[in-house]
Order: sequence, then structure tokens, then C-alpha cells
Amino acid sequence: MNPLMTTEQAVLGAVLLDPDQLSHLDWLTPDHFSRPVHRALFAALRTLRDDGHPALDEQPVPLSWVTDAVDEADRHVRGLTSS
Repeated sequence: MNPLMTTEQAVLGAVLLDPDQLSHLDWLTPDHFSRPVHRALFAALRTLRDDGHPALDEQPVPLSWVTDAVDEADRHVRGLTSS
């Protein structure tokens, strides 16, 4: 497996598991990701954060954080699934 892809997946996974991690990643932009689906998903996560998604205030993180992120990213790129 490609180390860059693994790193991108690790960053996205960390944010999906803990949305508060986005506060540490303000320096990172969607353009830093090499794959279009990763760019779209990271942009969607930032959009949800900026819109005040309820997951930001809940513990444990609700499944809606993941499903809403996938739905938002799916509007911008094809082939994205929750897996």
C-alpha cells in the first residue's frame, strides 16, 4: 500500500472518530490530499464543522457525523462509500 494513501486515510479516520481533531488541522487543506475522494471527504468534514454539526458537542460521536460527511462529500465526487 502507498504510504501517502495510508497517511491520508489515517488523518481522515482520526477526524471521523474524533471531530475535535479538526481544530489541530487548520493548516491542512483539501488540496493537500492526493486522491479526489480524500479531498472531498476532508472538505466535507470541514464544512460540517463550520456549520456547527451537532456531533461536535456529543460523546460518543454519533454515526450521523460519518453519514453526513459521506453525504456531503458524495455531492462533489463520485464513488465514495461509507466503507
